[in-house]
Amino acid sequence: TVLGALLTLVMTGWMVISFRKERPIGVLPTLISIIVSLILLPVFMFLTGVRLNFWLSLPLLAQGLLLGGLQGFTTRMYHRSDGQVMGKRSWLFLLMWGGSLALAQVLNLFDSALLASLGLVPMCLTTGTQVGADTTILLRRLRMRSSGSA
Repeated sequence: TVLGALLTLVMTGWMVISFRKERPIGVLPTLISIIVSLILLPVFMFLTGVRLNFWLSLPLLAQGLLLGGLQGFTTRMYHRSDGQVMGKRSWLFLLMWGGSLALAQVLNLFDSALLASLGLVPMCLTTGTQVGADTTILLRRLRMRSSGSA
């Protein structure tokens, strides 16, 4: 659908512009990122009308959480001289996230419920990965606040 394609374009553009930049790692923005990640998959499913079996999506989300948790440790985090906690993420996640979103959108364009549903498989995985990575980053950030170390 046109709305789904527009959603894909906007989300991908936002991620490309903001994701790789070195940026402050705050508690509230990280929490918001977790919440938005959890909302985007159901919104995409609602807008496109595509469904995936719950019992198939649950292990994919869990695997994504594990991979994301590990990936969250690869985010470089440090204290700037002014005390601000900064971080810089890797291109690997951006490629995985953007690729899965684009694949889901392309498969949704075909007139096949099966192909459209298969497009949700990588989206479930990368949703879990995003939540896992952000949760790890949030926990690391909270630890940095209390200990003053990376």
